[in-house]
Amino acid sequence: MSYLLKMQAFGLTHQGLSRKENQDSILVAPELGIVAVADGMGGHSYGELASQMAVELLHQEFQSSSSPLEPDVRLINLYEHTNLMIYKKSLEIASSGTENKGMGTTLVSLNFHETSAYICNVGDSRAYLYRDGGLWPMTEDHSVVNEQRRAGVEFPEIKNKSMITRSVGFESQIKSDVFFRRVLKDDVFILCSDGLHGFTTEQKMLNVLNETEFSEVPQKMIDIALEGGGGDNVSCIICRATENQ
Repeated sequence: MSYLLKMQAFGLTHQGLSRKENQDSILVAPELGIVAVADGMGGHSYGELASQMAVELLHQEFQSSSSPLEPDVRLINLYEHTNLMIYKKSLEIASSGTENKGMGTTLVSLNFHETSAYICNVGDSRAYLYRDGGLWPMTEDHSVVNEQRRAGVEFPEIKNKSMITRSVGFESQIKSDVFFRRVLKDDVFILCSDGLHGFTTEQKMLNVLNETEFSEVPQKMIDIALEGGGGDNVSCIICRATENQ
C-alpha cells in the first residue's frame, strides 16, 4: 500500500540553569514537514541572532512553495544560503564598529518527504531515531572530541573538546551532512541541542521515551538535562510519522 508521511511534532527550549540568555532556537512546523534545532554561539547575543536567523530562513523556504529539487539537494542549498546570510550579517555588525568576533550556529533539521526522512546537520546538535524500543543517533557531531574519536587519537592538552569544528555562519562557506532514511509508520525522531545530550545519557533519554506520553517528551527531556546540571541552553523536539493516505 502506498502512503505519504504526515508529521506530528512538539518542541521546547529552555535557558538552562547557568546561562544568562538562551541562544537556542527551534522550528516546529509539522504542517510543512520540517523541524529544526539551532544552537547559536557568539558574544553580545549574536549567537541568539544567528540561531534565530537559521530557523527563520528555513521556515521561510518551506513556507514559500514546494521545490523541484530533490530534498537532500534542497537542504544542502538552503544551508549554504543560510550560512552566507548569517556570515554577511556578522560582517555588517562588525563594520558598524560593534565588537563582533564572529557568530554562528549549529543547525540540525529533519524534513519528511513522501515516505522518507532527510536529516541535514552542521555542528553538534543531534537527531535520533526511536524505533521498536531502541534509540539510535542519526547524525555525527562536528566537534573536536568526535573528530579525535573518529581518527582514533586523543590530545589531552586540548581543554575545550566540546568545541565544534563546523558551524553555520562563522565562515563564508559550509559543508553540511545529509542523511536519508525510509520511514515507517509510528517512527519517532528526536532533535536536540548539546544542552540535552551533553548533560544526560542516551539510556535516560530512552527511559523518557519509553515512559512518557508523546506530547510531554520535550519537557521531560529538559527536566533530565536540568537534573544533570543544566549547564547550557537545552532544546528538544519530538516528531512522529503517521500515515496520510
